[in-house]
This record gives sequence, structure tokens and C-alpha cells, in this order.
Amino acid sequence: MSQKLAEGNRESASPRPASRRGGKSVNCLLIVIAATALVCGLGIIAGRPLLEDVLPRSPTPTLAPVIHQVSMADLQNVAKLVSTEYYLVDEVQYTQIPDNVAQYLGFRREFLALLYGTVAAGFDLTDWPLEDNLWQDGSQVMLKLPPPQVLYVDVDFERSHIVDTGGWCPVGCPEPVTDYMEKALPEAEGNLKEQAIKYGLLEQTARSGRDYFSHFLTSQGFTDVRVVVDGYIYE
Repeated sequence: MSQKLAEGNRESASPRPASRRGGKSVNCLLIVIAATALVCGLGIIAGRPLLEDVLPRSPTPTLAPVIHQVSMADLQNVAKLVSTEYYLVDEVQYTQIPDNVAQYLGFRREFLALLYGTVAAGFDLTDWPLEDNLWQDGSQVMLKLPPPQVLYVDVDFERSHIVDTGGWCPVGCPEPVTDYMEKALPEAEGNLKEQAIKYGLLEQTARSGRDYFSHFLTSQGFTDVRVVVDGYIYE
């Protein structure tokens, strides 16, 4: 009877090595599947550039620019922003002579006025006919600007001053500041304007205006833009 039990025990224990071998086979199969998937994935990633070169690419859509028609009001608003300023100084010498009998006695005073001021130039489109100077056709536009001009001369009174250079006028001569405002200031403003023009204020304004209006029209959607300034030629 003990022999039968021993044989029974051997029979019940015999399947265990087979289950282990089966587990190992399953693990090996899973490893092979995972390795195959990894190799395929790497092959797809490596071959993707080749496929992109072989397969036709879908064209990228190009959005057409939105073009806004330009009006005279638009151009006038832009023209207000286009200005060039020069800061200059001018010397004005003037003499005070009494306006009474004292002038025959040789009474007089001499002054030197140093005036600092700003001269600004820009474009005035108030009377510039749009229909004759603006051409628009689809994405093309051409604008002709009027010649730049001096817009104003602003004297800096805080820095300007008067220097008494000599002479004697005990009676009959006006106050220096009053005489300066009446005689020296208008002359100084004219001199500052002439200096600014001599130093190239208008030429600089023409360049700035051409560039500024070109950028403005491009921002409105035009792709073929040409801006010229009347009387000025720049490459």
C-alpha cells in the first residue's frame, strides 16, 4: 500500500515541470512580441522622413491679404504724424534808438539776442487732391505726396536770453524785452527757418514721409506700394 501511495505521489508531482516550461514559453512569446513591436516602431519612425520625401505633400493654403481702400481722411491722419524737427540757435544783434529828440544826441543801446528754437517740417494734405495723386488697383497702390514744408517755428524762451553789449540810452528807449519781442523775435524765427532748410530739413522730411506712408499702405494690405514726393527723387 505504501508503494501505491509513493507511485501516486510521483504521478501527482510529475506535471509541475511541464507548467514551468509552459510559463517560460509564454514569457518568451511576450518578449518576442514586445521586441517585434519595438523594432516596427523604430522602423516607422526612421522611415518617416523617407516616406515624406516620396509621398506627395498637401499644399499649404496661402491666405490672401485683406486690402483696405485708403481715403483722404486716412492720409491726412497719417500726415499729422510725419514731421521732422531741428533744434537750433540763432544770434540776433539789434540796436535801440530813442524815438524822441534824444536820438539826435547819439543815445542808443546795443543788444545781442540768443534765441533757441525748434523748426518742424511735414506734409499739408488739406488741399492735396486725392483723385489726382492716389491710384489703387487690387494689391497695387501709388501715392504722390506734395512737397514738404515748414509747419512752424517754436522759440524756446526759457533758454533764449538777451545780452547787453554796450551803448547808453538814459531816456526814450523802450524796455529791452519789449523791443526784443517786436524786432529780434521775427528776425530770429526767419533765421531759424533758413538755417533748418540749409541743413537739409526738407530733404529729411521727404525721406521720412516716403518711408512712413509706404509702411502705412503696406499695413493696409497692399503688396505693391510706391510712394513719391513731388520735387524729390530718391532711389
